[in-house]
Amino acid sequence: MDNLKSIDFPNSPGIYKFLSSENKILYVGKSKNLKKRVKSYFQKEQNKKISNMIKETSSIDFVLSESEHDALLLENNLIKENKPKYNILLRDDKSFPYIAISKERFPKIYSTRKINHQKEDVFGPYTNVKSMRSILKLIKNLYKIRNCNYVLSSENIENKKFKVCLEYHLGNCKGACENMQEETEYLKDINEIKNILKGRTIELTNSLKKEMHLYSKNLNYEKAQEIKDKIFHIESFTSKSIVVNFKVNNLDVFGIMDDNNHYFINFMKVNNGMIISSETIKVKKKISFDYNEIGQILIDLKIKYGSMSNDTISNISLKKSLPDNLISIVPKVGDKKSLIDMSLKMFSFIRKIYIMKRRRGKQKKCLFLLI
Repeated sequence: MDNLKSIDFPNSPGIYKFLSSENKILYVGKSKNLKKRVKSYFQKEQNKKISNMIKETSSIDFVLSESEHDALLLENNLIKENKPKYNILLRDDKSFPYIAISKERFPKIYSTRKINHQKEDVFGPYTNVKSMRSILKLIKNLYKIRNCNYVLSSENIENKKFKVCLEYHLGNCKGACENMQEETEYLKDINEIKNILKGRTIELTNSLKKEMHLYSKNLNYEKAQEIKDKIFHIESFTSKSIVVNFKVNNLDVFGIMDDNNHYFINFMKVNNGMIISSETIKVKKKISFDYNEIGQILIDLKIKYGSMSNDTISNISLKKSLPDNLISIVPKVGDKKSLIDMSLKMFSFIRKIYIMKRRRGKQKKCLFLLI
């Protein structure tokens, strides 16, 4: 345990991971100050579950983020991807919330902790309620989906069993209960919402742009403007973060820097616009630079994290290091350049820790992961 207490952490936002001796993730947490948060686990008497987790922990690693908001999103990504043991145990057996879409005529959208697959399609889980509410707020602003409990069967609507409620008069619903909205139009909105919940915003915005141009071509400028506003809100929502940025889609990120003796190589796997894996390794320099050796290290990292993407970005040209079937670019501007900047952000911190380790003459069990 003493070796864990002595690990160096920055006073920065990010996530931390408790790892077992088999390098399996036991717990993922977030903090706006990593140093203070991790240190708190060893400064006071903890409950039995936390004590057991610390006993199982062999090492602790961390991932720096640009902001506390990004830390929330990254924590959510990693818990979904890895389902750590203690993230479940330490929540006192409370289930994670989901966003559900009911399986009925004119479906409803709501959050739930109890899943019934026969009655609803579910998306999640969401480890952070704030993040889930942000998505629901976006959906409410973009789409007029009912929230009533009416059974909107064809028979009930034809018999005029219902009257529009306050939500209709407030503009939050189009009055399907009084047959003022076609079911096909409603289901089109539901399908667009499902694409947002699945992270398929690139495909959705491309489809909406084609639809917008078609309306504009037919001189229906009001409808074209409505769709343009929808595209703007979707893109604004997904561009708030580098950790979750659906404009980027699937690719591998390599940040490569060096000092006099070593190369530091950071790998980030981006899947459906979300950073789901990251690792930084240190490679001792040889007398002469070997493109093939560096290329093999990069391929090994891709294999280790199961990356199937042929798209690669880096801060240096990798054309001589990677196979011809892998597309490698060095971005100069935009979202991809931001990913590279984040990958390289921590180099000075890592180098500082590395020098401190050499001076102390001992190794600390800590993996440095960067974003």
